[in-house]
Amino acid sequence: MIGAILGATDPVAIVALFKELRAPIYFSTVVEGESLLNDGTGVVFFTIFSNLAAGNTVGAGLGISSFLVLCLGGVALGLVFSLITSSWLEKIFDDSILSISITISSCYLLYWVSGTFTAHFTGGMEVGVSGILALCTLGLYLSAYGKTNISNKIELPLHTVVQWTQYVSGTLVFLLAGILAGKVFIAE
Repeated sequence: MIGAILGATDPVAIVALFKELRAPIYFSTVVEGESLLNDGTGVVFFTIFSNLAAGNTVGAGLGISSFLVLCLGGVALGLVFSLITSSWLEKIFDDSILSISITISSCYLLYWVSGTFTAHFTGGMEVGVSGILALCTLGLYLSAYGKTNISNKIELPLHTVVQWTQYVSGTLVFLLAGILAGKVFIAE
């Protein structure tokens, strides 16, 4: 389980270096996207190994099938939400508030829905779909195909809100990790 947690990479230093070197934004996007997929895979493996640690019997076939349910289920759910979100955004003309609301609401709703789906396997093992991989699929689809459904007037405000949310979320994660790590070290 520790390998699944520690195997995920953190792109903060690389992205900061890219910004300092004024590298094309494409490089930062690729590194951050690769990191998200690594995180998703790490969560999948952590889920499988935590079921093993809980005493659930997992054979090779069951392990592979649960891995496929987690990964492919997340991707499939992300594609469904991508098509729905993209069709909603296509119907909106020059309303940035509504477009931003639909985009952010779709992300939160997708993550919540992905947490409610579970497949029950023999031996008491329950596996859901990966919310991280579902969100990666939604983001990749909207980035590749959904951009044509957003008017040029809305694109800048939407990107600004998404970048701000990404910055604040990353900052909060590291702040909370530092607080928890400090609490553990002080307690010992």
